[in-house]
Amino acid sequence: MKRNKSKVYALIMSLCMMMSLCTGITLHAADSDPTTGSITVHKLKVKNAEDYEKMKEQGNGNFISKDDLPQGTQPMEGAQFKLEKVKETGDKLDVTTAEIDDSFHAITGETDAQGEYIFNNLNFGIYKLTELANSEAQTIMKPVLIQLPLYNEAYKSDPSKSEFLYDVHVYPKNTIKI
Repeated sequence: MKRNKSKVYALIMSLCMMMSLCTGITLHAADSDPTTGSITVHKLKVKNAEDYEKMKEQGNGNFISKDDLPQGTQPMEGAQFKLEKVKETGDKLDVTTAEIDDSFHAITGETDAQGEYIFNNLNFGIYKLTELANSEAQTIMKPVLIQLPLYNEAYKSDPSKSEFLYDVHVYPKNTIKI
């Protein structure tokens, strides 16, 4: 009797294992992080110092919708920018002393009618963004360093947002000729 119980138990277990193979299981590939990123320059005109300060507070690498921009903000067409990759030496980087990586060919671009220019397909690293020319500007912006990917400050207060930004949005500001 003991022997029959063992055989029945083994048969039931075998059937259960075989039935588990018959059920449809959908497998999804794990989402992978991108291997490249982009930097989008949004060159905008603001009406006054208060709007300038508001834009300064919003600039954290995330996209700012038109509804969240100060009222009356307008795009600035024709601003020219250069993007260079910086060597990562392990030392604290400063925009004035950062060494340019000659293995990366500098990219230049000019903002369109929407005041935008996108530097696409950038390998991860640190980049130096420099404004070259702007016919409407009294003074051009000072160069800045941008890291790809960039830690998303909004993630601290809202973990549903991405922890890193692979597509970084920058909003350079300067004084306009009157």
